[in-house]
Amino acid sequence: MILMKHRLLTLSILLWLLLIPAFAFASPQNPLLTSTSIILSQQGVYKFDRQTLEPVWQSLTGVNTYHAVIGEQLIYVGSTEGLFALDPASGNVVWQIEPDKTIFSPANSKLIYAGSLHGELYAINPADGSIAWRTQLDGWTYSPVVPSDKKQLWTAGQSHKATLLDSDNGRSLGQVELGQEAIFSPQKINDDHLVINLFDGTSAIINLSTASLAGRLHGNSQPRHLGVNGDIIYRTSRDGWLTAFDMVSHDSVWQQNFVSSDLSLHPASPGYLLLSDLDRNLLLLELNDNKVVYKTSISGQWFSPVQINANTIIYFTQSGLKPKQIRAVKVWAGGN
Repeated sequence: MILMKHRLLTLSILLWLLLIPAFAFASPQNPLLTSTSIILSQQGVYKFDRQTLEPVWQSLTGVNTYHAVIGEQLIYVGSTEGLFALDPASGNVVWQIEPDKTIFSPANSKLIYAGSLHGELYAINPADGSIAWRTQLDGWTYSPVVPSDKKQLWTAGQSHKATLLDSDNGRSLGQVELGQEAIFSPQKINDDHLVINLFDGTSAIINLSTASLAGRLHGNSQPRHLGVNGDIIYRTSRDGWLTAFDMVSHDSVWQQNFVSSDLSLHPASPGYLLLSDLDRNLLLLELNDNKVVYKTSISGQWFSPVQINANTIIYFTQSGLKPKQIRAVKVWAGGN
């Protein structure tokens, strides 16, 4: 009965799932913006109204969750208690698989594909959670990239290799030597290339057409996040630097040290980068002239900032007395 209700989701719910165009954020987005809502994953999953910032529902409270992924009908969330599918209207759990294993949030396609801490890569029916196939890889394996118009998957993890698999059956089609363990999932930067951040401070670029290593983005500190704007790749790192790389030559175009350590990249509007660090600095960089147009230091415990539009940034806080209660806080970053 529950599954039948999801098959009969109304057009309004489907429209709700459409994402607002934004800066091409290659890393998984958390929070995740839709046309009407904000979906936050932070020891559970929380839905807020995009206009009022009022909470709509909360789900999986207390579960160690990864970023949320929106499919045609459901929201998918990896966690240390398996993979969950949630009803977007209510937050109710529709299905759960592998509750005793750590499953990363999946890549979304006709099937959904999820990597895991125990090294299995899963192909899962998005409607009911049935497993179409699974394949064991060496060491932890992150969720893959699914190239456009290709029946292929690219994944990486502990094995020091990027692995190409057949998306129909999980059969290995080849590997590319990386020389290092990967940090998080591979990230697609355009229709022809993906990037894999590595522990040694570099990022490997894979050519999807030739299934080969196309080059590297160099660095001296462990990468954190990637974003793309036009023909520039932006990468943050644990030493506090932001580096801009040319998409074609892979050379560094410019570099700037914004904070002392752990520079993170967050979802932002077109033409901006939203940055923060562990010391709780929050910065908004305008990409037209690479100028910081907003900077503040916020006291207390806050997390997961996101730029709603050119004038508005929000972040989230959690009550110390009521840790299950999370609220959204609005700050202004320019304009009226």
